[in-house]
Amino acid sequence: MVKRGERALVTVGPDRRPFSCHVCEGQVFAGHNVKLNTPIAYRLGDRFADSAASLVCQGCGYVHTFIPGFVQLWPEKDGYPEPA
Repeated sequence: MVKRGERALVTVGPDRRPFSCHVCEGQVFAGHNVKLNTPIAYRLGDRFADSAASLVCQGCGYVHTFIPGFVQLWPEKDGYPEPA
């Protein structure tokens, strides 16, 4: 289990596709939960509710944001899991 803010590898979706940073192609992230302000949450609809999963790339610092439940974090030392 990865704790909030620890270095992790990330998979996306039910088939556990490895995720890479869109800027530097790094594969190590620190995960955080972020609270969206009300106007943004309102525009994005109920799928975001009032929080999101935020991943900070450990290579370049770019912040990626996802709807909660779409990403899974895995301990960097253990590598990626077997595909689902």
